[in-house]
Amino acid sequence: MTATATVPKTKPAPETKTRRPRLVVAIGRQRVGKTTILKALTEVTLRQGGNPEVWNTDIMNKSHAINTVGVDVLSPPEQHAAGQAAWLEEKILGMAQTGRDAVLDIGGGWTAVHELIQGSPLLGVMKRMKIRLIPYFVVGFEPADLDYLDDLHKRGFNPPKSVIVINEGLMAYKADSKAHTKAIFRHPAVQQAIANDGTVATFPAVNGLLKVAERNQSFFDFVEGKPVSGMPTASWFDTLRFDFWLRHDIPLFMQELGPNFLLNMPAGLPEVVSKSDIENGDGVDEDDE
Repeated sequence: MTATATVPKTKPAPETKTRRPRLVVAIGRQRVGKTTILKALTEVTLRQGGNPEVWNTDIMNKSHAINTVGVDVLSPPEQHAAGQAAWLEEKILGMAQTGRDAVLDIGGGWTAVHELIQGSPLLGVMKRMKIRLIPYFVVGFEPADLDYLDDLHKRGFNPPKSVIVINEGLMAYKADSKAHTKAIFRHPAVQQAIANDGTVATFPAVNGLLKVAERNQSFFDFVEGKPVSGMPTASWFDTLRFDFWLRHDIPLFMQELGPNFLLNMPAGLPEVVSKSDIENGDGVDEDDE
């Protein structure tokens, strides 16, 4: 009898789950720190190997614009909300083709995103296109900040897995910070977001943001002491303050959020550098007397 060769059974290759591109947008009242938060997170993401597109529809913001993150920033040709909304629709459709993450700075007041929320099935379209929307609802310690979020929920905009970002820089009374934070957690709009798989995180404050804005620089360029024509050399106190913020405070904030609420970073979450390492200059030798 001739033996019949048996072909070993092979297991099917496991399916690889394709990562959906993510659109991070900061939403909130005017002057709650939306641009600062997006700018810091984008700069750190770029340092960690990320490659997001950066969109800016906050045309009126000149002094604290996101345009200084260090990469090309795209803006719509029209300034009115309806025209910007049409431009955003095109950019969102493009994400499905490129697979790239995107960061959107919309400004405050009635914006292009509000136009999309009001006049189009934004969340339904993005779900079908397999694009993940991550809204950062930025609030301070004013009741009106949460009223803004509450109004969006009443309009039917309560996307899953959103982030409530408490901007520590808006804290008026440090002694009352815990009481204020507890009040924010208890607010019905925040509870509604948490119930929809959302999370809450506190964004760290830093002194001297105006000094960086006046120089029209990225945060990392400021820390590295890159000169700006017509501006004095930055103080060591200021550069080290921002160095600590970028390499200690911001990474802690990002770890608090976790990768599920952040842009893609091929190198992983940034390392949290200790205060002592930053103060010691990461190996910078000190001259002997």
